[in-house]
Amino acid sequence: MDPVAFNEQWGKSGTHRGEIPAFGLEAYLDDFEPEKIHLSRGITKPPAAAIASREAGRMTAQQSVFTVHHKKTEPIESYGDKLHVWRLVIPAASKRSIRRELAVLGVRRLSIFPDLDSVGKLASESIL
Repeated sequence: MDPVAFNEQWGKSGTHRGEIPAFGLEAYLDDFEPEKIHLSRGITKPPAAAIASREAGRMTAQQSVFTVHHKKTEPIESYGDKLHVWRLVIPAASKRSIRRELAVLGVRRLSIFPDLDSVGKLASESIL
C-alpha cells in the first residue's frame, strides 16, 4: 500500500486529497511534535506517513517518506488490515535480468544512492 492510501485508511491525508502531508505544513502532524505528545495524556493516534524536508541528496533521489508514531509504538504491521506491509522476494535467477531492465530505465546505483561511495563503486566497476 502506498503512503497516501495508508494515511487515507486512517482518515488523514494532505491538504489536497491524494497528497502526503508534510511536516510544518499540515495541522494534523503538529500533534506528533514531542512537546504535544507529552501533553496529550491518554490520547494516542495511529501512525502517519509524512514528508520531511529533503535536505540530503539520497532523500531527494529516493523520494523519502517517513512513518511517524504518536505515543503507541507498536510495529507498523500491527495496524489496520495489515495489507500495507509486504515483502517482495526476488529469485536469484531473476536478478541479472532485472538489473538490465532497471539500467535501460536509467535506474542505477548512483541514481538511488547519490553519494561518494556510489561514485567510487561506479568508477571501480568501469575500470575493470
